[in-house]
Amino acid sequence: MVRERFSLSQRFVGAELTLCNKIMVTSLIILFLGHMSVTQTSLGLLTCTNVEAATEAGVPEGADIDSIEVYDVNAVLNDDLDEGCPASHPERRLLGDLDVCCYDPRALAYMFGLGLPGMLIYAVGIPCLAAVAIYWQRNNLNDPIVRATLGFLYAGYRESSWFWESVVMLRKVSIATVAVFLEPQGVAV
Repeated sequence: MVRERFSLSQRFVGAELTLCNKIMVTSLIILFLGHMSVTQTSLGLLTCTNVEAATEAGVPEGADIDSIEVYDVNAVLNDDLDEGCPASHPERRLLGDLDVCCYDPRALAYMFGLGLPGMLIYAVGIPCLAAVAIYWQRNNLNDPIVRATLGFLYAGYRESSWFWESVVMLRKVSIATVAVFLEPQGVAV
């Protein structure tokens, strides 16, 4: 008796995927897995925060103060300022890199060179790419090949709501945006 060998896509979806389809599925899954972390990192490059001096009162109980890496605010406050940091606001630092003063041209390079493109291309672009990919196939959503490649984006929703995963992702981006931009305001906010 000879047993037939089936790939996972044949066994569960009923279709054999080409190498191109497998690469597309793998790429989409990797993009979706890293979506929120890249979004938060990009947002951190667009946000400035106040750096406060660390005191022993701010250290958790039982922690060794010498083992905690503390940003040296005293150097900043004693006019050992990086180039571009005004004396009026030496504590305003880029959240993504506390070594960079918010008023430094390097901060603008981070903000407009990495942060803004990261937000536009990755945070907003990935959900839009998913919506466009499903939109092209909206009339073939029950096709085995389409289900095998894009099904993880719409399988949990009604057929008329094929776009809803993109809406959910954009809602997550908006929540992350609010959380990151309000983080410098403190816990009370």
